[in-house]
Amino acid sequence: PPLIVRVFHNKLINYGWDILQIYARHFTADFLFFQGGDPARYRVPFHGLLYLIEAGLLPLGLYQAFRQKKHQKLAVLMLFWLLVSPLPAALTVQEAVSMIRIVTILIPIYFFIAVALLSIPQWLTKQRLQKLSYTVILAAYLWGVAYFFNQYIVYQPRYRPWTRQYIDEQLATKLKPLVDQYQQIVVNKVTGQAYVYLALADLIPLAELQNSYPQRLAASYQLGQFKFVDEACLVGSEPNTLYVIGGNCKAKDIDRSYKVLDEVNYFDDAPGYQLVAPVLR
Repeated sequence: PPLIVRVFHNKLINYGWDILQIYARHFTADFLFFQGGDPARYRVPFHGLLYLIEAGLLPLGLYQAFRQKKHQKLAVLMLFWLLVSPLPAALTVQEAVSMIRIVTILIPIYFFIAVALLSIPQWLTKQRLQKLSYTVILAAYLWGVAYFFNQYIVYQPRYRPWTRQYIDEQLATKLKPLVDQYQQIVVNKVTGQAYVYLALADLIPLAELQNSYPQRLAASYQLGQFKFVDEACLVGSEPNTLYVIGGNCKAKDIDRSYKVLDEVNYFDDAPGYQLVAPVLR
């Protein structure tokens, strides 16, 4: 019956359910300790927002903050802060489980962790046990920092490198000595924002880039001598034109013969870009 349908299938229920799911995912162990959130290009592989040792310190700090009278008023404020921090991310639809929009949550989290660290002497009265517990915590933090830097410096550039724009920076370096040889350079939007690094390399005037919004949201747009298009394997026949196509493009994907002048690959040699010129007949 229509009444039953309206009770269970309406905007309030559907949007509310999505918002609650996104909100709740910000308090999962996967988000906080093991994987992190969005955007993927900011994610450190297999590392969340916090160190693993803090999985034990955080609940201890929550308990101690409300147990001690001197911390109770501030604890209420911090708990409120903790609970409302995910709301901006929960109300969005892109990159919803966000590490950026939720950054303010770190302040109440580390308040409770600090309370936990300061309360250890109350839990362990013997000085020897206090020293042992602080030594274990320090060792766990040192291991956590070492693990983070290993994941960030060694692992991140090679793990799912297509989520980052390393190839755009290299593309700008490769194009710099070639710009004077061509009237136009057609760049296929492999990553979507190569123009940022071209501007940083002084290949696109900064003022022109700043004035190009919202034109650069279109499928095709021009910035100086650079034309950006959506077709990953487009090689045309325009004279004096260099084409930057996706690294996975093969001869069978392109309607005309061409010669590869150079290429840009990721750290793991996965193909990024090819710099090609059409062979005119």
